[in-house]
Amino acid sequence: MDQTDIQGRMTKTIIWSMVNAYYENLPWPDSGPLKASSPWSGNYEIYPALWAIAHTTQFAQPGWRYIDGACGLLRRGGSYVCLRSPEPEGDWSIIAETAEAKYPQTLVFRVSGGLSTKPLHVWRSDRTEQFARINDLPIDDGLATLDLEPGCIYSFTTTRGQRKGLVAPPPKTDFPFPYRDDFEDGRAGGLPKYFSDQGGAFEAAERPGGGRCLRQTVAQCGIDWHYHPNPEPYTMIGSANWRDYEVECEALVEQSGYAAVYGRIATSLQNEYPPRGYWLKAGADGRWELKAFTGTLAAGRCPFAADQWHALKLKFDGPRITASIDGREVVSIEDRT
Repeated sequence: MDQTDIQGRMTKTIIWSMVNAYYENLPWPDSGPLKASSPWSGNYEIYPALWAIAHTTQFAQPGWRYIDGACGLLRRGGSYVCLRSPEPEGDWSIIAETAEAKYPQTLVFRVSGGLSTKPLHVWRSDRTEQFARINDLPIDDGLATLDLEPGCIYSFTTTRGQRKGLVAPPPKTDFPFPYRDDFEDGRAGGLPKYFSDQGGAFEAAERPGGGRCLRQTVAQCGIDWHYHPNPEPYTMIGSANWRDYEVECEALVEQSGYAAVYGRIATSLQNEYPPRGYWLKAGADGRWELKAFTGTLAAGRCPFAADQWHALKLKFDGPRITASIDGREVVSIEDRT
């Protein structure tokens, strides 16, 4: 974060994703500095990157400005920046990093221009310990002498109030099983809990005839990124750890198209293909297919009229997969792919 200002004159950093709060079989499962992929348990994991961010965010506030003459690259590897408060008391902070350094270094700063000469509080992170408070540093005759070890991040500040939380999160648990949702909790148009949409947008909606349902609300394809085109809309819920189970949903196809129910999803890809797993697909043209990823295991025809509710069901029992539509078994097959 230091070098974005030093080399690019950029003072804003956007981090995606800030919180990794989605299923681990989706793309980029560990992309954020904070992981909370089992919200039903309340568990979370804090990665060292979060404390690297805190070395800046806990030592400067909105309205603080970089002091250009006190920012730069270190000769032996690393960088440093200095920010100051606009308030009269003249608080300031230095953030230094020595990620690429191989030897210790010493920096000497002359404090002037109305900046505070209060003792400096010092916080340090390295590979073994993050965001640790170490000994304060005095400012002698207007000089601040900073000793830097290689492979560290330091924050030196005249401010107070920094802290590192020590609350232990609850243990991680698997997705609650069995699970059922009629979408009556929450508001229509809202996002139902635990669902993770891919290539579309699924919202709780009023169901014709009463009650609620989950509706795919995007009526046309978006603008694809060339390297990662979007798949046809689907949404995920559950656990990749489940092996033998049943999954069933009621689905209504409006006018034309198809509905599908998936199971045993191993991974979700960043392209136009469906997730790697088994799925039962039934269209308003009356054709159904049992598929394993992009391959077809079985196919046939059955009544599946548009604008009517139909039940789609998959049952997994070892290598045997059984598919049913509207309570009627359409295929039972063994597959070990």
